[in-house]
Amino acid sequence: MHKKGSFASNDIGTPWYDIGFHFWEPMNGTLLKAVWIEFMCMVLFIYLATGTVVFGCHSDDAGTKEGSDAIPVDCLLNQSRVLTIATGFGLTIFILVYLAAGFSGGHLNPAITLAFVLTKKISILRAIGYWIVQMGGAVTGSALVYATDNRGYEAAKGAANRLIDGLPSSAGWLLECILTFVLVLVVFAATDTARAQSTAHMTVLAPLTIGFVVFADHLAAVAIDGCSINPARSFGPAVIRNDYYDLWIFFAGPLSGGLIAALVYEVTLRPSSAPLLPVDHVAKKGQQTQPSKLPGYAGVQGLSEALTHSDSNNSRRDTADTFNSGRETADTYDEEAALRPGHSDAINLTAVSANSHISRAGRSNRQSQE
Repeated sequence: MHKKGSFASNDIGTPWYDIGFHFWEPMNGTLLKAVWIEFMCMVLFIYLATGTVVFGCHSDDAGTKEGSDAIPVDCLLNQSRVLTIATGFGLTIFILVYLAAGFSGGHLNPAITLAFVLTKKISILRAIGYWIVQMGGAVTGSALVYATDNRGYEAAKGAANRLIDGLPSSAGWLLECILTFVLVLVVFAATDTARAQSTAHMTVLAPLTIGFVVFADHLAAVAIDGCSINPARSFGPAVIRNDYYDLWIFFAGPLSGGLIAALVYEVTLRPSSAPLLPVDHVAKKGQQTQPSKLPGYAGVQGLSEALTHSDSNNSRRDTADTFNSGRETADTYDEEAALRPGHSDAINLTAVSANSHISRAGRSNRQSQE
């Protein structure tokens, strides 16, 4: 049991609600790089993603209205344009989350940051830093879009989020809440460290999966409210255009949806132990289980959380067998080197590799026994 105030979110066996908030962390290069990459990627996200809406949106062709209210044909939301916008947002998130993941976790969204800080996965100091640069980066990115194509920016209204006529605010909130719920739930599943230990492909595919969720969300909502699912994405264009109409919906909806998703995952889906084993590749012997021979594969039934004390013993025996096997291999190489001195250089190189393997196995064995 952890004391309140300790920061042990990686302890799978401890419920998230029994872990205290971590307020402070060292202001070192790691944190500063994380904050910087969040800012830089947010600028690029707003520039590239909203650029798919703005750039070129000032055709002189006839629009849907006459006079000063005319809407250029290039700005009309037909099926092709909705697909283009959704693809632009999805691909941009995929690329930038991949870029930022190793430095900051690739949040790029205040709703995701809120979900992580409330489930005690990051410190409050880091969350505040992320929120500041996410908002600032969104404003900077939107300003760069305006500087690049001010005519298109005005014609497309800065790619700002706004409810279509006749849609009540409650419906807008519900839409943004549900779409952000899906996004944050996928983020939690894709970044689950306990499952990642037994499914190597999950963390590799996380940025792609998140990008596809953003793509799907935009297909559903671009024609209704422009699809926010990200308070910073709505905040940037609102500041540059000085138009804050409906902005509260694009804060309340994503933040509440992200919070609900975090609670649902932590309460109902969070693993109770780690590492997990593939259910359909576990050979059961009474109350004992043996780990799968296929590492990195979750199986068609997912990962088993029914671990027993025997699993730890099996893992230690496997490590010991690997250690002994490596030592026998090294002994064989040494004997061959003695019998064939003409090939001593090649044999010695192989023996060095085998001894390196033994050292790694020995360290792993000692760590598991501790």
